[in-house]
Amino acid sequence: MNQSNNGFHLGRLIRLILIITMVVVLAILVFQNRESVETRILFSKVVMPRAALLFVTFSIGTATGILGSWAFASRRRRITAK
Repeated sequence: MNQSNNGFHLGRLIRLILIITMVVVLAILVFQNRESVETRILFSKVVMPRAALLFVTFSIGTATGILGSWAFASRRRRITAK
């Protein structure tokens, strides 16, 4: 079986360790990037903490990747359905 003596599955333990690791890394990232930065967006200037800028950039990149892969998969399904 894939179970230890205390009832935890190995998969749950690995998932818990990964989540804790990601939270610690995220906390370090936020702590080290608290200073404000000035960013130009088109014709305006925005002042925000560097951690917020990193989060916004990461979110835009993630959304772009998800939408791009969804569009690619959708196109591939249409081509193979013909």
